[in-house]
Amino acid sequence: TTEIYTLSLHDALPIYQITFPTGGRSLLYDTTTGLWSEVQSGLGLTGRHIGQLGVTFGTNNYCSDATNGNIYQFYDLAYTDNGAPIQRAAVTKHIRNKGDYFGVDEIFLDMETGVGLQIGQGSNPQVSIETSKDGGRTFGLPRIKSLGAVGQYKTPRVIWHRFGRARDFVFRITMTDPVKFIIAGAAAVLRV
Repeated sequence: TTEIYTLSLHDALPIYQITFPTGGRSLLYDTTTGLWSEVQSGLGLTGRHIGQLGVTFGTNNYCSDATNGNIYQFYDLAYTDNGAPIQRAAVTKHIRNKGDYFGVDEIFLDMETGVGLQIGQGSNPQVSIETSKDGGRTFGLPRIKSLGAVGQYKTPRVIWHRFGRARDFVFRITMTDPVKFIIAGAAAVLRV
């Protein structure tokens, strides 16, 4: 028998996914923004997405699992791949000051807060930021902030302080909790 499970719909955007099975990588093309990104299943550093073949039937999107033959229905409110965590990450562009040293005193993310679950993983959802001062080649230890329990919309604010000085900063924001991950904007306080 064939079972149908739910997977995340990559934020419900019109996308095109290409998987390279021998290379173990999957890429997404967002037709709205014209941007490419990489997608994978599980929390490893690299790997492919479990989706193998996809089809739209009526208004529903389905795909087959590359490993076990299951059929999955995409659902835009599912924040796991058939129960497995999804790591969502956003990497900033390089922040520079014409080759001169400068400091980053504060990073503020305008995120949807208060999206925690009632129980289990995601009841206190957390987002982390990692800093690179070498052009994005390596990143420091993650610094974690809470997005707030369910209904906690006004607090907490997602702000980190004191990132030091460098000529080039790159930031990586990551979350694995099975809740909504929306970054509406970001700001930095720089010191020249």
